[in-house]
Amino acid sequence: MLRALRGAGACFVAGACCAFAVGLAAGCQDAAPQRSSGNDAGVVDARASGDAGQDTAIVGDPTNAGCIRDRVELSKDPRCTCVCSDCDCRDIQCKCDAACYGDPSCPISADAAGTGQTGASWPHQNCELSCAPLSDLVQELVCSVNNCELKQQTLALDPQPTPAENVENLQRAAKRVDVLFVIDNSGSMADDQTAAACAMDGYFDAADAAGAAYQTGVISTDMEGKHPGATRTYDADGNFVGAPKLMGVNTSCTEQLSCQCVDGAPSGERDPPICTFNASGGWIDTSSADARRRLKQTVVQGSNGSNKEGPLEQAFRFFLDLEQRGQFAGPYEIVVISDEDADADDRLCPFNTVDRSTSVGNWHPPQPLNTQDSCKADLAAFYRWYFQSRGIVVHGVLTTDVCGSSRQGRGPELSSITLEVIQATGGHHTPICQCQDYQAFFASVGKTTGQLSTSLCLAQQPTEAKTIAVTYTEGGQSQQVPRSLSDGFSYDATTNCLTFHGAAWQNAMGSYRVSYQSVSGASSKACFPAKIDPLEQTIDVTCAGVSVPKDAQNGWRLDPRDDCLLFSGQYGDVKGPCRVSYL
Repeated sequence: MLRALRGAGACFVAGACCAFAVGLAAGCQDAAPQRSSGNDAGVVDARASGDAGQDTAIVGDPTNAGCIRDRVELSKDPRCTCVCSDCDCRDIQCKCDAACYGDPSCPISADAAGTGQTGASWPHQNCELSCAPLSDLVQELVCSVNNCELKQQTLALDPQPTPAENVENLQRAAKRVDVLFVIDNSGSMADDQTAAACAMDGYFDAADAAGAAYQTGVISTDMEGKHPGATRTYDADGNFVGAPKLMGVNTSCTEQLSCQCVDGAPSGERDPPICTFNASGGWIDTSSADARRRLKQTVVQGSNGSNKEGPLEQAFRFFLDLEQRGQFAGPYEIVVISDEDADADDRLCPFNTVDRSTSVGNWHPPQPLNTQDSCKADLAAFYRWYFQSRGIVVHGVLTTDVCGSSRQGRGPELSSITLEVIQATGGHHTPICQCQDYQAFFASVGKTTGQLSTSLCLAQQPTEAKTIAVTYTEGGQSQQVPRSLSDGFSYDATTNCLTFHGAAWQNAMGSYRVSYQSVSGASSKACFPAKIDPLEQTIDVTCAGVSVPKDAQNGWRLDPRDDCLLFSGQYGDVKGPCRVSYL
């Protein structure tokens, strides 16, 4: 911003001019070098050169370095001597040789009528001049310069985030985790459902051993709602119909599971299944005595569902519905059991075949290419973004590369989309063709449930895990918790949570103090080059077209120790480059 310098009258009488001459002599003998000229109104990128705008010295009073007049070079021409008579340089007066009458090369020239003009070297713009007219044009020219706009230096600075020390006092208690099982109920899946149900005790045992609080629920991969008890998600034209509902088991059902795993291939399938289903199910409270039986019953759905399986699309729609109804809380896990990938045999291709636009917050999905060939990559990018941004951990029993073509001639690429999402969210997976591994897989999922339930999640993202320090207090006694996967804590950047391990810490609930460095909520910092010493009251800052106010709590302030601008409040994460004007 250009600052207006307004004059306060001319020196037209002999006495006043005499007083001016005395003041000029006293004020200009101790000339001090200036580190910025103020004569270049162009933008200089400080990142490219630290010496921008440092080639000019100015006249000033070194004992009063806070004055604007000490940052302004009024004239270098020996034919004209000019001075600011106050600290803010609002009254500028000049005395020039008689040779400057009518000479435009002088800093100031005038005609006999007192009409003056400034030359090219004058450091101000839009000035009004009043000069004392002399009829013989042989005496010194005395002028008063009023209502000028000062030409400031301008450069580009790029603010960088500055880590701040965060301290959180947290109460560690078991949080309820909602675990959503997404079951493929299309043809060929009944035996895998039964094998999975038979292995689920490993899940419950691991979650219970970790002291987890959790509940489970089941939906299917059937987007068309063909399976008895399923709801329809999309119609044939790709129009959204409704979010999947948790499946329920009719009351007449009794459990009659019998399964075997021979050479990796499950047998003992139930088709039709042992139960009938409805769309009026709910979350299964695992504190109830029949929680295991009910989950196993609901998982074994048979193979009467649609062959347009969309496991991640169904899960996405389920959780998005919770968001839209204001019921999204978490933590959440998803367990996909399917021998198909997430593109639903091209039912979801190209990507924009169905409309996923929404009005919920934090909605910044990646832009799809939206071609038939790019569909798998578009879907993978979208699902990765959604489940990661919501902190949802995805697991899966899938067709992986070890299955080869053993699954009815299908290639190992079929689960590539789902596998990408599992790896991105930190989940577990196991090959659907090796049922002997199901028990270990479900135990790993149960362990994750325990970690999510008993973890401590941080409000800000640490700059580095090594900055985290944890203290536990019980009965007035505090002790440091070591960083250890066997007997202490670990940090998961994906969930931004601390997990506790070992007999001493796994079930140690209560008061914790966590300190760490974080850039979120802290100041951003942009420093002037070393040879520039800006005058704080002359600084003006604009970032990305937005004027940033001078405000220590919600704007910028200057740290005089290193001549750096510190941004805070709503401008704490301001992005550059910023245009900074200064003297």
